[in-house]
Amino acid sequence: MGRGDCAESMPTGLPRLPAALSDRIPPIAVFSDEAFAAALHDKSWDVPELLARAELCLRMLDDAYRLLVDAEEAQAPSPEQVAQGLTRIQFFAAARLLATRYVSPFDGQDCTFETALAFVMDICRSARSADGISVCLGMSFWKRRRIAEMLAAGGPAPLFAETAAEAVSTAVRKKGAVAVWAAREPGDLRGLAAAAGVPVVLIEDGFVRSVGLGADFMPAASIVLDRTGIYFDPTRPSGLDRILSGTEFTPELIERARRLIQSMVANGITKYNVGSATLDIAAPPGRRVIFVPGQVENDRSVALGGGEIQRNLDLLKRVRALNADAYIVYKPHPDVDAGHRPGAISDVETLKIADQLVRGISSAAIISAVDEVHTLTSLAGFEALIRDRYVVTYGCPFYAGWGLTKDFISVPHRQRQLSLEQLVAGALIL
Repeated sequence: MGRGDCAESMPTGLPRLPAALSDRIPPIAVFSDEAFAAALHDKSWDVPELLARAELCLRMLDDAYRLLVDAEEAQAPSPEQVAQGLTRIQFFAAARLLATRYVSPFDGQDCTFETALAFVMDICRSARSADGISVCLGMSFWKRRRIAEMLAAGGPAPLFAETAAEAVSTAVRKKGAVAVWAAREPGDLRGLAAAAGVPVVLIEDGFVRSVGLGADFMPAASIVLDRTGIYFDPTRPSGLDRILSGTEFTPELIERARRLIQSMVANGITKYNVGSATLDIAAPPGRRVIFVPGQVENDRSVALGGGEIQRNLDLLKRVRALNADAYIVYKPHPDVDAGHRPGAISDVETLKIADQLVRGISSAAIISAVDEVHTLTSLAGFEALIRDRYVVTYGCPFYAGWGLTKDFISVPHRQRQLSLEQLVAGALIL
């Protein structure tokens, strides 16, 4: 059965996919009239374990509708339910759990209602985050196609402007918002947007980005949209801060985050996924090994969150001063090593401070081979937390201040103590 057949036969109980995606994603739920009739005839739905699962699924579905669609629509009894004289839980068990087949859009294999609901929720949540964006600003030419595809999940693809004035003018005409690349926001955008009553949304690379470097024009696999601030700016709260500070993390979400962590570690997933997966550490036995990842020195996360340290050489010196007996491994940032961005330290200067200089090795391989990661604001610290390593921050990355890292700079608006699973759920799922 196709999507149309499924919709005409009976609703699946899943929230609706955004219209812009409904024809691009294969059907994920197919209802069978025959299976439903059989379930009613032999009362195969009347099993305590199945009814208990149906009750839990209904609670999940109600929560989904409260987030995504009109709650009254979710609560209204269906004509089929009234006609059959079943309770809501009995009807759900028969129709949604027994008579509907759910298919994963990722591999075409059968999956559960719960898995299908989680997929639809993620798609709808992502689409909602892009609602109202009508024009983009500050996007490099090679990013525009992928950004347009990602933002089109919420509706029509956005237009692209070259100046703040053009962006605001287009947003006014389209009655929408301006999305701007956070690190390339023009100084006059906020004033023009405020005067015109136009919302501004910041965009930045997500935490799992690509196989290969953005500086080499590899398209992004994820982006962050933030209507409050941006995750690399600790001087003001961000949407991610709001999620981490205020979310009531359910046991189901925590378990999902735990599985995600296991998958990322098992598959060696990092932000860029570049470099060899093996590393020989030359440290003497018993000596504590510290990894210091180099950063792009003109990166906004360094400028806004690095505090008094703004250079890789200064970070290395600080780490050595505080850890005189440690074996320090230093890796230049891939973009810096490729000559695309500033922040290089000569090999001679590096090895006056660090014990080992590595290149062409993936962050996952290095982190797995060391005891600690000491960083300014690098995402390598987050990747180290996922791999159960001790992390010390000398700046204010998004994962600092939640009780999971040793921090030299505090972030006043981060007061909550989080578990690793809660941090991962907020940053990579929500």
